[in-house]
Amino acid sequence: MASTAPLTVNLASALKTTRSRQRDLEQLSPFELKDYLITLAKDNQHTAAITMLNAGRGNPNWIATEPRDAFFLMGQFAMKEARRVRDESILAGMPAKKGCADRLRKFLSKHKGMDGYDFLAGVLEYGVKVKGFDPDAWIHELTDSIIGDNYPVPPRALVHLEQIVHDYLIKEMCDGRPPKGKFDLFPVEGGTAAMCYIFDSLMQNGLLKQGDTIALFLPTFTPYIEISHLERFQFKIVPINASSLRADGTHDWHYPASEIAKLENPKIKLAVTVNPSNPPSVAFSPVEMKQIVRLIRKNPDLVLVTDDVYGTFVPNFRSLMAEVPHNTICVYSFSKNFGCTGWRLGVIATHEKNTMDRRIAELPASWKQRLNKRYGAMTMEPEKLKFIDRLVADSRNVALNHTAGLSLPQQVQMGFFALSHLMDLKDSYKHLTMKIVRARRDALWRGLGIPMPPEDPMRAWYYVELDFMVWAKITYGEAFCKYMMSNYEPVDFLFRLAEKSGVVLMDGGGFGGPPWSIRVSLANLDDGDYAKIGKHMVEAATEYVEAWKAGELVRSGPKAGKGQTTKAPAAKRKAAGKTAAAKKAVKKTVKKAVKKAGTAAKSAKKAAARK
Repeated sequence: MASTAPLTVNLASALKTTRSRQRDLEQLSPFELKDYLITLAKDNQHTAAITMLNAGRGNPNWIATEPRDAFFLMGQFAMKEARRVRDESILAGMPAKKGCADRLRKFLSKHKGMDGYDFLAGVLEYGVKVKGFDPDAWIHELTDSIIGDNYPVPPRALVHLEQIVHDYLIKEMCDGRPPKGKFDLFPVEGGTAAMCYIFDSLMQNGLLKQGDTIALFLPTFTPYIEISHLERFQFKIVPINASSLRADGTHDWHYPASEIAKLENPKIKLAVTVNPSNPPSVAFSPVEMKQIVRLIRKNPDLVLVTDDVYGTFVPNFRSLMAEVPHNTICVYSFSKNFGCTGWRLGVIATHEKNTMDRRIAELPASWKQRLNKRYGAMTMEPEKLKFIDRLVADSRNVALNHTAGLSLPQQVQMGFFALSHLMDLKDSYKHLTMKIVRARRDALWRGLGIPMPPEDPMRAWYYVELDFMVWAKITYGEAFCKYMMSNYEPVDFLFRLAEKSGVVLMDGGGFGGPPWSIRVSLANLDDGDYAKIGKHMVEAATEYVEAWKAGELVRSGPKAGKGQTTKAPAAKRKAAGKTAAAKKAVKKTVKKAVKKAGTAAKSAKKAAARK
C-alpha cells in the first residue's frame, strides 16, 4: 500500500520575497519595482561579500566635456561683462550688447589653452560664418542668457539658439536629409515635460478626447502606457507589438507588417512610438518606415508622437519627423547622448505646416469659440495661434504664458551640446558613445555564454531586452517552460538576482514587452561589470534548471526552506508510494543476497580448513 505520509522535499534557494508579495509588486511601474529591488540588493551587501550592480536605470555614466567646459568659460566672460556695466563688489549690472563679440574675442585671446577655449571660439565662428548671425546679437544672447537675468524672450525659444538646435535635429534625427520647410521648436524641461505638455495640449485643443483610441508601439517607455490609463485620458490602447521572430525563435524586436497595419483603423487618433525602442533599443527598419508612410497617406488625420532620445546611437538614424513631418510631433531629449539627465534638456519639434494646425482649423464652431476664449488674452486672433505656441501657453496654464519657456542657462547649455555635434565633422563623440555601449554588449554576452544575435544596423544597443522564456524554450523545451510558469511569477528571476547576487535589472513586461523579459541598461556601469552580470544571470537561471531536473519544487519566500514538509498532489503521492515500495523490495533482495553470500563464504572457509 502506498504511503500517505507527507512528502518531505528539499526546497532550493529560498527568497525573502514570497510569491504572493511578488504578485502584488508586479502591479507597480517597473521604475518603482526597481527601487524595491535596489533595497533588496543593498540589504544583501551588508550580509554578503558582494557589490551591488544596478543596471536598471538608463542614466549614462559618461558626460560630454567640451560643451560643458565652454559653458563654464562663457560664464566667466558673462560675469566680466556684467561687472563692466556696474560693479559694486556684491552687485553687478546687466551685460551690454554693443561690442560684446569683439570683447569675447579679446577675452579668448587671454585664455588660450584653457579648457573650453577652442570650443567657445568655434561657437562664435559657427554663429557668424555658418549661420550668418549678427556677431553682437549672437554673443549677447549667449552672454545675457547664461547668467539668467531675463525671462525667456520669445518664450517658446531664443531666436539664435532655436536655429542651432534645429540644425542639430536635421543632422542627427534626419540624417542630414531634411524634408522641405522647417520645424518650430519648443525647448522644455527634458523629455518627461514634453510628454506632459503634448498630451495636455492635444486634449485642450480637441485633437484627443477622453476615451479615444490610440496606438502604442510596444515595448515602450512605461509612462506612455501609464499616462494613457489616467482618469483624465482613459484611452483605449491598440498595441502594435514588436513580435517579429527569427527562424531560431529569438526576438529581433521589429514590427511585423500585420502589426503596423493596425494603424489603418480609422478610430486611432494618435500613435506613439519610442524610436529606437525602449527597452529593445531597435529603430524602425526602412521597410517598416515605408509601410508607416503609406498608411499615413491613407489616414492623413493621424497624429504621430515619436520619442527619439536614442537616435544618436544608430548610424544614419532617420526619424519619422523626416519621413512624415506634417503628422509628427518629435520629442527629443539630450540626456542620454550627452550624459545630462540632471540638466533637464528636451525639445518638442513640429513642422511649420502640420496636421495639428489643420485639424484645429477644422474644428466645429463650438470648439473654436471655446478655444478662442481660452487663448484670447494672448492674441487678438487666437484662431491663428499655431499648435506649438498653444503648447507653450498650455505649459503655463495660458495665464502665465508671458513667463513661459525653458530657463535661459538651460537653453545655452542645450545649444552648446547641439554645437558639439555640429562642429564635430568626424562625429568622434558619437562614435565613441556607440563604441562604449557595444563593448558592454559584448561583455554581457561573454558572461551569458550564449551566441551573439545577428548584426542589425538598426540596433542602438543602449539597452538590451532578454526574454527568459525564449531561452528556456530553446534550451530545455516546453516542459521546463510549464514548470517555470506553474511555480513562479515572471519577476522571480529579478528578485533572485537582487537577493542572491546584488544585480538590479528591470521588468521588461512592465514596458509592454513579453512578461518574462528583462531590461539591462548598457549605459550606466563600468565595462567589466557586464560580464559579471551575465555570469550572475546564468547562475540564477541554473538554480531553476537544476531544481527542475531533480524534480524538486523551488518556491519563493521565507517559508520555502530546506527540509520543508509539503503535502504532494495525489498523483505524486501515488508515485512516491510506488517508488518507496520498489526501493523496499530492492533493499530486501540485496539483504537476502548478502546473507546468502556470507553463508557461502563461511562454508568455503570450513571446507578449506578440513583440507
